[in-house]
Amino acid sequence: MGKNRRSVIQIVSLTTLLFFLMVMTMPTGALAAGTFNDTAGHWAEDQIETAVEKGYASGYPDGSFKPDQNITRA
Repeated sequence: MGKNRRSVIQIVSLTTLLFFLMVMTMPTGALAAGTFNDTAGHWAEDQIETAVEKGYASGYPDGSFKPDQNITRA
């Protein structure tokens, strides 16, 4: 019984650590759609919002999205 309890505690601890790391490595730019300072009135504003909501794209740390710049794979 003690060995099983130890295994459960290790699994819970590992899961908690992984969740914490995942949250801490999230992008720090504009996290919510509609918070970019340069997309209002842009022809692709709705598509940018959808892409950010689905996690396909994110903004820059300064709160901008830079919708007219080229896209890179990096």
